[in-house]
Amino acid sequence: MAETARARGLDVELVETAEDYRREADMPGAAIAAVDAADVALLHVDVSRIQFGGHSEYRRRATARGARVAFVTYDVEAVDGEALQRVAEDTRRVAELLGEATSARVTTDAGTMLELELAGRRGTALTNELAFPGAWGALPDFFEAAVAPLEESADGVVVVDGMSLVTGIAEEPIVLRVERGRVAELSGGAAARLGAYLEAAGAGADVVCELGVGTNDVAPSVLTGGFVDKRIAGTVHLGLGDNLGLGGASRAATHTDVLVRSARLELDGRVVVANGGLRLPEAMRRARRDARGSARGSRA
Repeated sequence: MAETARARGLDVELVETAEDYRREADMPGAAIAAVDAADVALLHVDVSRIQFGGHSEYRRRATARGARVAFVTYDVEAVDGEALQRVAEDTRRVAELLGEATSARVTTDAGTMLELELAGRRGTALTNELAFPGAWGALPDFFEAAVAPLEESADGVVVVDGMSLVTGIAEEPIVLRVERGRVAELSGGAAARLGAYLEAAGAGADVVCELGVGTNDVAPSVLTGGFVDKRIAGTVHLGLGDNLGLGGASRAATHTDVLVRSARLELDGRVVVANGGLRLPEAMRRARRDARGSARGSRA
């Protein structure tokens, strides 16, 4: 990538590091300095680095001054660009709906029943399109629409039967009881591990800070227990901890996510996600067209 950029007349600084950092505080100073100085920063990282990178101070500083920041996890030529343009459209539409809504309800057959207030909070579309100053995202195919709920509004129960970024795939569900926007009680499954992580992270780590919706219907839909699971179309996840980067007011030393399967998401009573899929008019029409095309192909 550096060679390609230089061939186009760009001034490129290539910084390589060998440190096994897991927090922003441990990230090599040379890498942070390079991002601080760049108009465009492409960080080639392991998927596990994206989570704290996206919610980091260095990323916020860079995009606030108009720099573009991308976390690159694998070959950008290995994706269908035309298909991902359609995914980007869906992502922006979901982000618009999140930003327009005043309330949200998330329910699942497993027992999740969570209500949140969203009034006044903007929706954010995380896409692979970095065509404007201040844009950031994960390349090549991470897509998500998110919003920061009012910090004391979340109330109910979340049955994590998908995955947690701290504990991986939920072999047994983890149950979160949420009161006034914070995790009041954890039980079941790997609750002890998740609880220890939140306690060690300190103040604000237990705040329900994000409502996120996966929008990529091109990506594999098999859970891996990692960050990329959040891109899967029709999944719903909740963030815990810091949400300043999403326009919220919760400051914490960490941001982590929990994901529920087969969720139903209602925004002001309108169903946006159900039965593992987006319920956008555009996406539904496209799915019907694809189904008809497959059926014709089968008959042929």
